[in-house]
Amino acid sequence: MKSKKKKNDAVSSKQSKLLSKAVTSKKTVLKKNLTLWYDNADAKMALNISDSTLSRLRKAEKIPFLKIGGKYYYPRDYFEKSMLHQVQNKHLITRA
Repeated sequence: MKSKKKKNDAVSSKQSKLLSKAVTSKKTVLKKNLTLWYDNADAKMALNISDSTLSRLRKAEKIPFLKIGGKYYYPRDYFEKSMLHQVQNKHLITRA
């Protein structure tokens, strides 16, 4: 009877470890995906603008955004491409 309990505990422990690894992997993937997007604070900092200016840009559809649950997100690529067009001495930039 005790050996059956130990076996069940071992199986339960293995399942718990696998579940923990799966959750950690999912969190890592989500974290990586979130780095593809800026929130309001990141967007304002990247563009050096105020809340109201960012709001006007959204309303005028001059900036791409995604709204999830009342929070706005902006594609990071948009800022990188926008800033790259403004860079002087572009020939010094090396792409990996």
